Amino acid sequence: MRGVAKATLATVVALVSVGVFAPARAATSLPPVSPVPSTFHWGVATSGYQSEGDEPPSNWSAYDDKMEPYGNSVDFLHRYKEDIANAKSLGVDTFRFGIEWARVEPQPGVYDPAAFAFYDDVVAEIERQGMKPMITLSHWVHPAWFTDQGAWSNKAAVDQFVVRQRVLRDDALSAPLAVAPVAQR
Repeated sequence: MRGVAKATLATVVALVSVGVFAPARAATSLPPVSPVPSTFHWGVATSGYQSEGDEPPSNWSAYDDKMEPYGNSVDFLHRYKEDIANAKSLGVDTFRFGIEWARVEPQPGVYDPAAFAFYDDVVAEIERQGMKPMITLSHWVHPAWFTDQGAWSNKAAVDQFVVRQRVLRDDALSAPLAVAPVAQR
């Protein structure tokens, strides 16, 4: 009983300290909050590696396969229309997703047209749902071949990354998109 009483007292003290039981007048002393600018993007985000499934060989698949099999994740690769509709039902205006480098360029300089077609379909579905697509260009995942070449410590790495971005911009995707260069941590 003594432990329960201490835990209850600690909970009450914690609630008082964050203002849950504070008098109503305390809230009026807070500065006013500015409205969110109209240019703010309310949205959701996915990561190719964490959500698509059917993983291509990458730096993360080499690591994760030793820990826990990746499998099909949440299978965004085949369920993207449902997932995008669910995002729209939340009332957001932006859907951020990554283009999985290991999926679109499985070997150096070899691009997979089916992968680009998938991402074009994702963009079309996002737009059909009335949201703005936003692409993350790098979400900390890169092809296994890039890792084998030394990844970002290789002097040619930045050039390889820039070539991929140009292929995406100029040749692969059917519409210009907003981009988020690197996913935040």
